[in-house]
Amino acid sequence: VRKLRLLGRDTSLACFGRSDLAGAAQALGLAAHTATDEASLTSAVHAASRAEGPVLIHVHIDPEVHQEVF
Repeated sequence: VRKLRLLGRDTSLACFGRSDLAGAAQALGLAAHTATDEASLTSAVHAASRAEGPVLIHVHIDPEVHQEVF
């Protein structure tokens, strides 16, 4: 969305609902967390640092926030 918007292109085809990647990972037996804000990201990172094995952190990004660099 951000790249298309910077190019002045239509973003409607790049927008779709929020999937539950953490839920899918947990269903497969993987430790997983969802981060929707800074507090939940901090919590997820702390939990991941204590976990044994791989951990998925699904970070929701606001499509309305865009930056020139990246």
